[in-house]
Amino acid sequence: MKGPALAVLLALSAAACSRDRGVQAAEGQKPRAVRVEAAQVRDVRRQVDVVGTLAAREEVVVSAEVPGRVARRRTFDTRS
Repeated sequence: MKGPALAVLLALSAAACSRDRGVQAAEGQKPRAVRVEAAQVRDVRRQVDVVGTLAAREEVVVSAEVPGRVARRRTFDTRS
């Protein structure tokens, strides 16, 4: 299976690299203006704006086992 697939890939690559097609396509066209800028290092913020409904994978019900009021709540930092 790899042999025929490789042969087809090589044939397509050779056909795609033909110089005659590019020269024919470029004939009669005016040169296009190109603007060049220096590359810059920047932070890219990953943000996606969406509209829809958010559904949880699991639901949990939290309730007290004894009646009463919570006087103080302790939190623990689980980050390492």
